[in-house]
Amino acid sequence: MRRTPDLRLGAGLTALVLGISSLGLGLAGTTSAGAVETPVVTEPAQPSDDPSPEPLPTDAPSPSPSPSLSPTASPVPTEDPAPEEADTELVVDDAQFNWALSQQTNAMSHNVGAPNFLGAGVANPGRGGVELTESRWSAKAGNVTVQKQDASGAWRTATWKGIRTDAHDAPIGLYGPFSGHRVNFVSGQGTVNPAADDASIRWKGTFTVVYYGGNTVFTLTDPEMRVTNGKGTVTATAGGWIADRNNPKQWDPAVPKRVTVADLSDVDVTEDGVVVTPDYAGVKIKGSEPQRRTGEGWGSFPQSLITYLVPLNTDQFWYSTGLQSDWTKLPAPIQAGWNGRLPDVPGETVPPKSKPSAKPSNAVVLPPAPSDVDTPGRTTPAPTGNVVPSPGPAVPDPLPSAQTAGQPTTVPSASGPVPSAAEPSYQAFGPHTTVTSDVGALHATLTSATTDAEAGWWVGGGLLLAAAAVLLAPTPRRRPS
Repeated sequence: MRRTPDLRLGAGLTALVLGISSLGLGLAGTTSAGAVETPVVTEPAQPSDDPSPEPLPTDAPSPSPSPSLSPTASPVPTEDPAPEEADTELVVDDAQFNWALSQQTNAMSHNVGAPNFLGAGVANPGRGGVELTESRWSAKAGNVTVQKQDASGAWRTATWKGIRTDAHDAPIGLYGPFSGHRVNFVSGQGTVNPAADDASIRWKGTFTVVYYGGNTVFTLTDPEMRVTNGKGTVTATAGGWIADRNNPKQWDPAVPKRVTVADLSDVDVTEDGVVVTPDYAGVKIKGSEPQRRTGEGWGSFPQSLITYLVPLNTDQFWYSTGLQSDWTKLPAPIQAGWNGRLPDVPGETVPPKSKPSAKPSNAVVLPPAPSDVDTPGRTTPAPTGNVVPSPGPAVPDPLPSAQTAGQPTTVPSASGPVPSAAEPSYQAFGPHTTVTSDVGALHATLTSATTDAEAGWWVGGGLLLAAAAVLLAPTPRRRPS
């Protein structure tokens, strides 16, 4: 019987067919793995600030008329264009000047219960290491009045009680709500030229900027606005007191000096007045603390003001230093008016009701880094070596958390939500775009496709080898029977 060779041949052919089929599966798996589409992760398209207008439909061009042989009519004489209106300089003697300086000037300080606020005239605590008392504060002095916006949007003469509350009598906080005060000067005198965007007006009077309840105090006297061709400055005579946090007995008057309080650009001088926000963004200065020059919204008030305030240890409040509260340092708009009128401030509305922010707590477990808190009396030496006293330990902004780098952040609005303790002190201005992708799903798909392909190759190769072994093996000779 010859059944053994026949069985061997059949088994070999079967293994050959199965091996080729398995190789086909492996090839198909490889092709499938290579065809897996990798998702392309792109940032969301940002809308264009200046979208191209759609082309307007135009009428079909009319054929050019054939030349006419008729005589052309003589041109009709036209009147000479009217000459441009000549520049007119107006004399004013009743100009007003309104300015809130900044939101931080209307906020609670880092010291518990110690607000920042404005005072008319000279508000002098009398000595170092104490807060200003009501008897040493005034809402009105000569041409100067400290005003507060009420719930209806009207401006009223400020009260001592209102220093610590907003327009709806809610307690103010470090990040808002804010007290809503401004300083108002009247009877300013000078000249204006609306056609040329020129103005030169000076006001008489003094107001005081009080921070930390009175531990840091400086005054500004006789502000003057000068604008030429839409560009100008606001100057004033600065004064105040030099104090030392480590020596509460020190309270020495600073030498008065004329400084630039605000630089102005793109000023539109109208017949009613001026509304302009002072320059701040991108302004580089040198102060007692390093200036933060990254992120959206960094900048400063003018260098001459910063330089004067360094020995008073209140300069850090007027430029970006990397705090969560940096956004409250931005300058408020200046409003000036004459002829009994005041131009409207764009965006000025009735202050909305908001929940009071959490008061800063002294229960700080870790000490702040040297650049984390705008606190008078820092370890960084000032040129004069003077630091301002504080009635208690200064409270820093919330300590940085283990927030993932690049996580989107938001800038709180003037009456918006209070930043949480999880926000780092180096929080940027403005939201950041976060790009994410489903890397896990992509990896699983590729791994599965690759595994199937490898299995097909291995099985197919094994079956082919088995077929070769069966078919090529020598057939044993039969012994003769």
